[in-house]
Amino acid sequence: MSGLDEEEVARNLAGDDTDPNARAPLSLASSIVIARGRVTPAEIEEARDAGVTDAEFVDVVAAVSINTMTNYLNHIAETEIDIPDIRTAEAVS
Repeated sequence: MSGLDEEEVARNLAGDDTDPNARAPLSLASSIVIARGRVTPAEIEEARDAGVTDAEFVDVVAAVSINTMTNYLNHIAETEIDIPDIRTAEAVS
């Protein structure tokens, strides 16, 4: 429904994108989630080298935080999901 094809959705869910400007923040978000916020200095340097600004760092951390909190609340509240489930070969539920 977003206009993205399945291949692009799979790339984005894996923290990748064909657009270099989108790839760095996606990769950073993926690292934050995997490391539970304890990203390495090398990952921070890689993001900075790719052009991620201080403001974008804050945006990425905020987006990860909001999505994590929302997921936790929905699990606890047992919210009925009324949108289509996104399934790709690379996506993990």
